[in-house]
Amino acid sequence: MSQPQTGCSNCAKNNCNLLKCSRCGLSSYCGQECQKKHWKIHKKSCKCFVVKSIPGKGFGMVATRHVKQGEVIIAEDPILFLKNDEENMIASLDSQFESLSAENQKRVMALHDPDPSGVIDQKVMRIFKINCIEVNPAAGGALYPTIPRMNHSCSPNAVWSWKKGNTKRKEIRALRKISEGDEICSNYIDDVETNYNTSKARQASLQRWNFLCTCPVCSLPVEKLLENDKIRSEIRAAHFLLPSLVSSQDLLGCVAAAQKKLNYLLRLDEQLMADLPAAYMEAYEFMAIAKALKYDIKEDPEFYRQKAQDLASLFGDKFVNEYQVKLNDILYGS
Repeated sequence: MSQPQTGCSNCAKNNCNLLKCSRCGLSSYCGQECQKKHWKIHKKSCKCFVVKSIPGKGFGMVATRHVKQGEVIIAEDPILFLKNDEENMIASLDSQFESLSAENQKRVMALHDPDPSGVIDQKVMRIFKINCIEVNPAAGGALYPTIPRMNHSCSPNAVWSWKKGNTKRKEIRALRKISEGDEICSNYIDDVETNYNTSKARQASLQRWNFLCTCPVCSLPVEKLLENDKIRSEIRAAHFLLPSLVSSQDLLGCVAAAQKKLNYLLRLDEQLMADLPAAYMEAYEFMAIAKALKYDIKEDPEFYRQKAQDLASLFGDKFVNEYQVKLNDILYGS
């Protein structure tokens, strides 16, 4: 990991008490005046992480300092984008690639290519397909310059969200506290069928990226991994039980299933933090309806709504939007 400079990053003075940049921790200053003067230069490289080689993974993102829950780690606009209904993908990507600056072309070509010895005319397409991220509600896939350097974990400490007013822009936020030296990882799997399943099922799904997951969850001892599989399967069962309970108008059954799902998610500690806002809102929905209908609900539904709101605000605009849509649906039926 890069080390902070020994002198002031602006004036090079070193016979004084230097203060580190609070964001990246890699630049130091003899005072606020020097820090302000140097910002135009420093802001281009001021990040809370570095991209470095990770044994067995190629490259990855590693925190250079402690990162707070909800803190923005990086925000990027795509350098390549394909609509879902694009007819000639290769031609579109090649045209976009040719219009990029030499620096951005170099950044694209430095990303992982699953077949380096493959047909050279299809190299940009190969890189795009293996590194792109789905963009919703923009209905397409996008390639970002740095975000693909994040590796996968079944217990991610970071999550991406689109930005309000610019849904193609990706903002990566910390799901929980990240310590200096920790690898910053996201969850590549974006469906409950797989996330709430066994390690074997997740490994099979991850084969589209051609790697074997060795995250802290998948590396658990056999007994603990089986226990983890069981908890995820219980979450899955409760999740898929809810629609049938709604259809049969079993309101108390819905309350019990939603609470069961939430409680099992919490038993996983910080493994599936990104799922918690929606789970809290599910519990709130059924408890609020039951309470309004004079069922004997001892807990206050408002507690669950507040938890969902607090977490959503930490995780980004995508989560805030989902929270607001769900709340409006519960309160106003729209």
